[in-house]
Amino acid sequence: MNPPAHANTLLAEARRANERRVLVIAGEHDAAIATSNQILDRIDVGITDTVVLSERDDWHAERLEYSHSDRIMGRTCGAVVLDCHASTEPNAIARAAGAVDGGGLLLVLAPPLEDWPNRRDAFDEGLVVAPWSIDDVSGRFKRRFVERLSVHPGISVIDVDGWTLERSGITDPDPADPPTGGGRIPPDHAFPKAAYQRCLTADQCRVLGRFERLLEPNQAVIVSAPRGRGKSAVAGMAVTSLAASGMDVAVTAVTASHTQTLFEHATALANVLTDTSTVIDPDSHLELGSGSVRFRPPADVLASDPDVVVADEAAAIPVPVLTDLLSVDRIGCCTTLYGYEGSGHGFALRFREALTTDDHRVTDCEMVTPIRYAAGDPIESWVTDALLLDAHPAVDAAVADATPASVTVQPVEPAALATNDRRLRECIGLLAAAHYRTEPNDVARILDAPNLSIVTGEYAGHVVAVMLVAAEGGLDANTRADAYRGGRLHGNMLPDIFINEFRRPAPTARAGHRVVRIAVHNAVRRRGLGTQLLDHLRASVDDGWIGTGFGATPIVLAFWTDLGFVPILLGATRNPASGCYSVVLLDGDHDATRGLAREFGRTFPDRLAASLPDIHRQVDPEVVDTLLAAAPVAPGPDLDANAWRQIVAMGSGPGRYDLDPRPLKELLLAQLVTRSPSLDPATRRLAIGKVLQGRSWEGVAEPWPSTREARRTLGEAVAALVDEYGGPAAAAERRRLERP
Repeated sequence: MNPPAHANTLLAEARRANERRVLVIAGEHDAAIATSNQILDRIDVGITDTVVLSERDDWHAERLEYSHSDRIMGRTCGAVVLDCHASTEPNAIARAAGAVDGGGLLLVLAPPLEDWPNRRDAFDEGLVVAPWSIDDVSGRFKRRFVERLSVHPGISVIDVDGWTLERSGITDPDPADPPTGGGRIPPDHAFPKAAYQRCLTADQCRVLGRFERLLEPNQAVIVSAPRGRGKSAVAGMAVTSLAASGMDVAVTAVTASHTQTLFEHATALANVLTDTSTVIDPDSHLELGSGSVRFRPPADVLASDPDVVVADEAAAIPVPVLTDLLSVDRIGCCTTLYGYEGSGHGFALRFREALTTDDHRVTDCEMVTPIRYAAGDPIESWVTDALLLDAHPAVDAAVADATPASVTVQPVEPAALATNDRRLRECIGLLAAAHYRTEPNDVARILDAPNLSIVTGEYAGHVVAVMLVAAEGGLDANTRADAYRGGRLHGNMLPDIFINEFRRPAPTARAGHRVVRIAVHNAVRRRGLGTQLLDHLRASVDDGWIGTGFGATPIVLAFWTDLGFVPILLGATRNPASGCYSVVLLDGDHDATRGLAREFGRTFPDRLAASLPDIHRQVDPEVVDTLLAAAPVAPGPDLDANAWRQIVAMGSGPGRYDLDPRPLKELLLAQLVTRSPSLDPATRRLAIGKVLQGRSWEGVAEPWPSTREARRTLGEAVAALVDEYGGPAAAAERRRLERP
């Protein structure tokens, strides 16, 4: 058998049907690379149309290391090589498959398939957390992956060690041909007719018409679709059409490479509209008469004061960052369903929560018709199944009656999860819906990482709640000593914080548990199921500590603090996944953790107050309010008579706190921790923003009619604090000010 000739035959058939193919080259590494290079040399795909993902450097085509696999996103290639000998990373598999064009070929290099699940690689090494070793990492994900290679059509397998064709992968019948024409052009269309004429499907034509709504103010258009449906292409036609109407359009994404397809179609349409168009940069800047289209990073969009913002691959942009863009009257978002940049469903859930309190009129569009490849494309079916990209929770009707009394809570062994596909899909689906950055790598972590465990709540045979827990701590003396001298503790987030932030290595000798995530089915939220999962963990942990960490938002933070968790640390930078500052909490209601939570938590208010004017100046005041309310109660402010005279003058006299804000900060901090006296939430957030964070009056006075009214409100709050905490010195100063 001649493997290159066989690959040529496969590719010829794929091009005829516009069907992508997978060719697995199984065997030892050197032989697999040699065979792959022969195939690349002989197939009808140019070298510039080929990309290799590999750690080896002996290829006849462009090569990217696995650590740079994200650079293939947004590209479309005739051939992609995925070398899985050094690493079997699910994210890279998804990226490689997504980059193959219709009629293209994905070459997968793998060890002998029967041996592959038993081999450990670089991705497996990343799953190792002290005190475990590489021998503790299982091969469940690889075993499931190999099984999927053997059951899906369109996947050929060549054993290069024995030179045998193990599986032909020929499909019969061929998939349906891809679409060749768009839908009906709306008779009253506002966008140029040339834009509609470029649409290849009725889906594209319909969605382009929905984008016309951005010609009006206070509009939000959300487009979602699986990969390959042409949503970026139609967004490109839309931004050029909007610019042709005289609007300045800002296109944004996590990186400019994510907008490559969008700008290709935007530029192509701009070149048709020759009377008004000037292409300054085909990848980032078009001028159309008085309108324009420019790429802007998310952080720079608002500074450019655009008329319209269009976010491509919006699920990859942290939702808090994206919601900041709602200050623009017109916003469009395109996001991939089942995408590896982030879960489109989770994105929709979080972003729609923000839109419920916003003035934008929302238009939702979903695209289903494939464009880049034929309907029924084998690669799409295989990669979606193998990586569980389409995993979703149980249907609402099946679990709507679930209550804590009727739900069974139990730990689930990863081995049992790997053999129960329905349960695995429901668990992953719940996690994806709860956290918009759930990714394919998470599937492998759940199945193979030795330190992760899962607890589920199940009702009528369906998973309605899931908790992912990481075992941490239990570190030996040498590991603790190395960390104390500055060594990092991979996978041991809380022990790393105990040692490096608090200089306390002793607690890391005990085994601990970090709750990574709790997800509850949307149909049964707020019924106590999340609390039920946590209570199960508390009951099972006798001697170890329990904690958690996440990107702090008011809703999620309130859930954990209501359960008795105590904040001990707010991270110094925004979490790149959530766009929020990460907060770390310990379980103050758990017997074995309570002492540690009090020890670390009692210093938290002072630490936070010191950082708020600096690295935490932009933290949401509502987050600060919730954090301080959950801190252990500390003694009242220790202020001398002179400090009280200053504060009384600030609240009911001529005093100012700008030149010496320390006394008022200490007083306000006491109120935020003890909640005495009671101040309404808006006043507390005003005081946090102005006094603790040092923001401008214009920056904190938005809820009030004027900055003067905001000043008056803060003065009244200070007066109330004086009444509560002031004592004789404050009373005497007030009498002096009140004398005629």
